[in-house]
Amino acid sequence: MVTNRIFTELYRPKKLEQVVLLDRIRKKLDSGLINQNILLHSNQPGTGKTTLARILTKEYNVKTINASLERGIDTVREVIEPFLRTKSLVKRENLVKIVHLEEMHYASEGFFKSLFSLIEQYAETARFIGTCNYINKIPVPLLSRFNVINLQPQNKEEEEELFQKIRKRVLTISKQHELIWDKEVLNIFVKSHFPDIRKMISKIQDFVDSGITNIEDTADLDKISNFSEIFDAIINSNITEEQIFQLIRGKYSGKGNDVFHALTHDFPQWIRDKNNKNYLNIMPQSFISIADWMYKGTTTSDYDTMLLAAIFHCRLPFDKVLPSLVKHRLIKAQQ
Repeated sequence: MVTNRIFTELYRPKKLEQVVLLDRIRKKLDSGLINQNILLHSNQPGTGKTTLARILTKEYNVKTINASLERGIDTVREVIEPFLRTKSLVKRENLVKIVHLEEMHYASEGFFKSLFSLIEQYAETARFIGTCNYINKIPVPLLSRFNVINLQPQNKEEEEELFQKIRKRVLTISKQHELIWDKEVLNIFVKSHFPDIRKMISKIQDFVDSGITNIEDTADLDKISNFSEIFDAIINSNITEEQIFQLIRGKYSGKGNDVFHALTHDFPQWIRDKNNKNYLNIMPQSFISIADWMYKGTTTSDYDTMLLAAIFHCRLPFDKVLPSLVKHRLIKAQQ
């Protein structure tokens, strides 16, 4: 079963002082105020871009756009511009509106051109905050309108500074769950995932959920969960799409290869153990979906989104065989 205690969400910072940041970056952001357009950049996932954007904008009227899903010019014309043009019905101390552009590098050329125009037009009443992994995909004229903040260490001194801060964070979370580390193994663990703190926290949950309490050897670092909660999410109508989203973006972020391996090797036996004829009859359709999305995964840089699409697609055959699942979701959505 999918649990509600996804560590990456449970331990997601709610305040700026809780975020693991280099001193150089903290000095720039300590005011917590948006007085210019900001682009939070890092080549690595799990470094806190989204968390920072949410914290910096939490006191404002915000429209969030995921550019990996809403990447066309229509999004700018039909969603962002009306938001900026319309007066807010909610009284706020901060009258400036914020457009939060998640995964900004995935936006189309038309999106960027239209966005440039809006930034100029609403310079007095709006600010834009974006997150991106591939800054080279954003046009230079548009970049010039943003204060680009690189979250990654720029030299060995900053690498060591960030390493020690992340190590401390890992220890703090581990102590909450009575997880004990050998000092050298902990160093190896942090270095192997550095600077992806989200993956480290996700791995901590793997250890905790597996009942591991003492990590004293590097062999312990290879232990992973059995993925049964993902299998259950595919066939269980009580598990919502939002729960699946949080599960993949949280606990299983960056583990796409492991999940697909489990879907192709362990999922069939898990279905057989259910001893449900309907489930067994639609396994071939599920395998076709899994294989198709595994192939598509070779052409994308956003493996988590691709994995989500694969899981949602796998649910469809089960819905057809068991129409009550669809009915249940519709009723639940209307409540």
